[in-house]
Amino acid sequence: MGKLPEERILPPFKRAVTDSPVQETSVQAVTANEYQFFGLAHNQANPIGFKIIFAGGNIAAIQYHDIISPLTYDGQSTIELLTPALSIKIIGKNLGVLFDLLFENRVAWMKEPDSSFIQEARDQPEIEAIKMECKE
Repeated sequence: MGKLPEERILPPFKRAVTDSPVQETSVQAVTANEYQFFGLAHNQANPIGFKIIFAGGNIAAIQYHDIISPLTYDGQSTIELLTPALSIKIIGKNLGVLFDLLFENRVAWMKEPDSSFIQEARDQPEIEAIKMECKE
């Protein structure tokens, strides 16, 4: 491999003294955390869908392009997603961050709890149940 021509080499950038750390939004901050009930795609990945892992071990895959707008969140305990064939309700606590990440197509998987003895911090998203029903 040859050496790059001098005009293609970037000069080092100096950091200004007045630079301050950038404040993270709640959605950006979530990338640094691991959650028990859902996982995220890498920042630069563009997932085509996400898996739902049910407490009994069954798995369903939902493609993002199948979700019909609008996604809804009641601000309390339920996120509802609609596809042409299904109604999916995610029931839990503190689901605002999960809703934002679903809207941004960042969620790679989510799961129902497989034990009734799960202890989460008060402000962490917690999925209690995922209900999937066929539309008629």
